[in-house]
This record gives sequence, C-alpha cells and structure tokens, in this order.
Amino acid sequence: MGGERAAVTSWLIWCQAKKHWAAPTVPADAERRKETADKTRAVAKATIHRLLSRRDIPLREKTLWRMLYETAARAAEILALNVEDLDLEDRRAPVRSKGGATEWVYWDSGIAHLLPRLHRLQSVRTVMA
Repeated sequence: MGGERAAVTSWLIWCQAKKHWAAPTVPADAERRKETADKTRAVAKATIHRLLSRRDIPLREKTLWRMLYETAARAAEILALNVEDLDLEDRRAPVRSKGGATEWVYWDSGIAHLLPRLHRLQSVRTVMA
C-alpha cells in the first residue's frame, strides 16, 4: 500500500489546501505495507525465437508477439494500432499512453520483415472475400 498511502495523503492535503475542505489526516502510526519484490523475469530471446519459428503459429500471432517483444509496449497499445499509422520506413508507430499522451514505439528488423507479409496476406483475404 506504499503508493496508495502516498496518493491518499497527497489527495487529502490537496483537499485542505486548494479546496479548503475539512479533511482527515492519515494517522502517523498507520503502517506502510512491505512491498514484495517482483520476481517476474523476461522471456529469454532464444525462447522467443523458437516460438516464432514454429510453422503451426499463424502469421498474425507471430507479428503481435514479436511487436510486443521488440517494442516492450503494453498489449492494449499495440492492439489499438491502425495499419495506416504504421511508419514502415522509420520502423515506428504512434501509440496512446495510459495518460493519454501520444508516444512512439519503435521496432527492429523482425517486425520490419513480418509487417509487409501480414499486410499482403490481409489484402489477399480482403480481395477474396
């Protein structure tokens, strides 16, 4: 609750100082919970390459997984991308961050090779439909 306690305290101070509302204070003896260390480890690059080289995984999923790996972006940011917004030449795309700001994600050669293949595949499916 370390971050939550600080946020509540900050908000209560704002209520008193800016809005002149009567607001309680966080008791001084309120204990801060010990935060546990996040022991999540990144997936090894060799594991990612093995997974992406499998022939039984569709190109769309391979592209998504590699995009997530190469950009380190959140899944929601990548899934919200529009094809028209991809800058294939500069290997980047604008994403909307959690705070609402526009930021850029950049990718490496793996995605640079997969995106045109995926686009061609999608175009063929559209024409055939």
